[in-house]
Amino acid sequence: MIKFFRKIRQKLLSENKFSKYLLYAIGEIVLVVIGILIALQINNWNENTKAQLFEENILTEIHKTLNDDLIFFERLEKRIRKKDTAIDNLLLARNGKIHLSDTELRSSINWYNVGIVFSYNKGPYEALKSSGLDKIKTDSLRFALTNYYEVWIPRADAFFEATKEKYKVKRQVEYERLENLGFYEDSFEFKVKEDGYEGYQPKTKLNLNKYTDDVSFNKTLLLESNYKLELWETLQGMIKMTETLRDKVKRELTSRFNLK
Repeated sequence: MIKFFRKIRQKLLSENKFSKYLLYAIGEIVLVVIGILIALQINNWNENTKAQLFEENILTEIHKTLNDDLIFFERLEKRIRKKDTAIDNLLLARNGKIHLSDTELRSSINWYNVGIVFSYNKGPYEALKSSGLDKIKTDSLRFALTNYYEVWIPRADAFFEATKEKYKVKRQVEYERLENLGFYEDSFEFKVKEDGYEGYQPKTKLNLNKYTDDVSFNKTLLLESNYKLELWETLQGMIKMTETLRDKVKRELTSRFNLK
């Protein structure tokens, strides 16, 4: 093709047809410009396609992560509810309001001091941030993601950690005293059941008065109750915010990428 155009130029020049050569030269320049513009357009189309594919994939990952985190938060909520019920049962039993069977007492003692650990996954968001937050084209969604992962998640994480540290020393002192008195060591023993399965089985019946008459045990009930109350409101707020963001991401995937 290049040789063909070169021959035409040489022929026009040899025949001294300068005006025709000039028109030809302009036409050739126009063709080159058009070719460049087409190439740029194709390149832009390819880049936009890649960007859209990245946005779709990263939003899909973030949606899944938010859904998984929400499941964890809801399980944590149930854990706190069980902790709350156990504390209430022990307080009511101590005051003679209800009677707890050995199984109920054992379950309440297992649950009243259960730990609460806040956890989440921000891996996909960090991947997005390293690639550029501008990859998310919808401004309101980009702001929502940034606000959630840069403000609310770190704030909730810091609050859970600070609250745990706040009660850590007081709880440790009382629990060590109870352990030294043998409050928990005789509760279970490892046995092989008749069906061949192994597991921990109750060793002896628990004495309710042994617990409710002890000053340290009652202090632990109060500590665990206050600890649980401080975490509850923050956890409820995170559940609502996570639901809202998850649904917002889902609407974006549905409206822009036709994903169900």
